[in-house]
Amino acid sequence: ENAFNGLKQLRKLYLSNNQIRSIHENAFNKLKKLRMLNLNLNQISSIHENTFNGLKQLRKLGLSNNQISTIDVNAFNELKELIWLYLSNNQISSIHENTFKKLKKLEWLSLSNNQISSIHENTFNELKELRELYLSNNQISSIHENTFNELKELRELYLSNNQISKIDVNTFNKLNQLSKLLLSNNQISTIHENAFNELKELRQLDLSNNQISSIHENTFNE
Repeated sequence: ENAFNGLKQLRKLYLSNNQIRSIHENAFNKLKKLRMLNLNLNQISSIHENTFNGLKQLRKLGLSNNQISTIDVNAFNELKELIWLYLSNNQISSIHENTFKKLKKLEWLSLSNNQISSIHENTFNELKELRELYLSNNQISSIHENTFNELKELRELYLSNNQISKIDVNTFNKLNQLSKLLLSNNQISTIHENAFNELKELRQLDLSNNQISSIHENTFNE
């Protein structure tokens, strides 16, 4: 609990590639100036409500390659300055719709290589500054039409290696800044003819290794 109390000027803390299984709820609360915390490659299984108490200046948080299956809905509430959040290669199967609601400055979110099967339509609503979203290698079978509606600044969206079967007309239609969309290795057989109409900035689209048999003549027309 008090392990880091004397390090009040600390800006970066590397704890990666250890055997950490759990984090005391007040472990970091004296590190008021911490900007980067790397906890990748440990054995952490859950993130509790007060795990990151006091880290009001944190910009980058690495939690990839752990065994995280549960994240308290309020776990990230104090991280109002966070820009990068790494949660890839864990065992996350579901995310509460309010988990990211306080991360209004977040620009980079990785949730790849988890066990996510569905995403609540409001999960990303407050991430107005998000530029890159990584959701590849999960078990997502469908996407609610409002899931990405508020991501006005999103540039790159990674959805490869899921179980998505169709692309509806409104799935991506609010992503006006999107330049890269990866949908390879899904089960897509149906694409609405207007699914990509609003993606005026799109530079890279990957639909390889799906089950598409035909594409409507207007699918890629203005």
